[in-house]
Amino acid sequence: MTGTPRRRAPPLHVQILIGMVVGVLFGLLFGPRSRWLERDLVRLLATDMAVRAAPSTDAAKVAAAGGTTLFARGPTVERDGQTWLRVTWTLKERQVLKLVAEDVAPSELADGSVPDKWRVGQEVAGFLPDDETILQGVSSVGSRLQAWVSPLGKLFLRLIKMAIVPLIFFSLITGVASMGGDLRRLGRLGVRIVAFFTCTTIAATTIGLTVANIARPGELLSEADRARLERQFDRGARQRSAGAAESKPFAEHLIELVPTNPVRAAADGEMLQIIVFSLLLGVAIATLPAGTREPLAQTFSGLNDAVVKLVDICMRTAPVGVAALMAEAVSSTGLSVLIAMLGYCVVVLAGLLLHVALVYLPALKLLAGRPILPTLRGIREAQLMGFSTSSSSATLPVTMRSLRGLGVSREVTGFVLPLGATINMDGTALYQGVAALFIAQVFGLHLGLPEQVAIVVTATLASVGAAGVPGAGIVTLALVLTSVGVPTAGIALILGVDRLLDMFRTTVNITGDATATLYAHAVEERAAARG
Repeated sequence: MTGTPRRRAPPLHVQILIGMVVGVLFGLLFGPRSRWLERDLVRLLATDMAVRAAPSTDAAKVAAAGGTTLFARGPTVERDGQTWLRVTWTLKERQVLKLVAEDVAPSELADGSVPDKWRVGQEVAGFLPDDETILQGVSSVGSRLQAWVSPLGKLFLRLIKMAIVPLIFFSLITGVASMGGDLRRLGRLGVRIVAFFTCTTIAATTIGLTVANIARPGELLSEADRARLERQFDRGARQRSAGAAESKPFAEHLIELVPTNPVRAAADGEMLQIIVFSLLLGVAIATLPAGTREPLAQTFSGLNDAVVKLVDICMRTAPVGVAALMAEAVSSTGLSVLIAMLGYCVVVLAGLLLHVALVYLPALKLLAGRPILPTLRGIREAQLMGFSTSSSSATLPVTMRSLRGLGVSREVTGFVLPLGATINMDGTALYQGVAALFIAQVFGLHLGLPEQVAIVVTATLASVGAAGVPGAGIVTLALVLTSVGVPTAGIALILGVDRLLDMFRTTVNITGDATATLYAHAVEERAAARG
């Protein structure tokens, strides 16, 4: 009697797709902003607002709160034509320390009493203007559910990111050292790949600017929506762009490519420095005598295999991690801002689609000699992973595995993909071009041909240094805006939809990395055929 055969699990890309759908549905139905759950709490949108001790703008401030801090709703009070909402919340240790340091006298508690001093865990009461541009209704049940689900997504990303630095380090050394001292081969391949990355990035930015000039999405935003978005995200935009608003000289960027301490560069996640050190060490190993080179190359190859195996183990948690990431993205972004920014989103997505259709697909056919549909099916797992994580670096091991399944050698994937995951950010460059023009249109600024050429150059250079992690494009966008005199505060207008668009531009980045790798593989095959 034979037993019942075990049903095979769906392929990983199907599991990831199911996780994405589950995450979206969970975020919409059970997230903090769900329409199906009672919104019994409020969250501050304007994070620099202060809670007042009484329903008046002149009343003394009480315990500072903002950002993601949640407040229990209370009754509303009418005062001088303004509606005030009474809120209560529990003091945390950092709030108590701040109040004590600023010598703020204790104010009314939720029960109406006034304590002798501030204490952790006290339930404090205060008043906030009941204004939809300041407050946002949320569900306490949805907030708790999100707090439970969110760590699963963060844990999954940490598991993948744990392997990024050793994977890039070992794969680059293995790829370069395996060329057996043939530095001409390395130089030929490196020059072509860097030229490919540069040309496609310039094309991406140009396509983005062209579409934005034709559609002019910034003129579609109403004054009311513009004021609300600016007030809602102003502080977040300032915080995220402050570190990038001042552009460094180009020579300084070149100097910083060489790490003074490779160990510190690895600890700090300085990907360009890690790549430079790995390439130089790989070249050094490749030039050693065969008796010394081969054992070293085999050692690094074995370490690389071990890291890839580690990633395969971590990838078993991908469906759950992806579901958690999607649930958090939908919960935090919501649909109202997406609707208000629909024109901007359509322009970015149209530009990304045109870039794939006009640049990558012809490159696959003409340069790499690959059939388009089978190739896209071969890399769909990497594309789905990039879409769900918004991180080309976190997707790197999946992209490597997908391309090896298409017959690309380990040396080529180990050399090209780590470079592409760091310096090939076509989707990011296109988005920066559209965003810069959109923000300029919103503020009524005219950018002529010289300014738009400056955007192409700056976006190309800025995308090279963009980290392959979620939201990195926002930081480099500040450089692009500064280069053409557009206020960096305009970043506030696009923060609401950046997380969603980040998914699409990361997918384009990964498609570009795969195209470049297949092109490099074709170059190697043609060189081998010529002997």
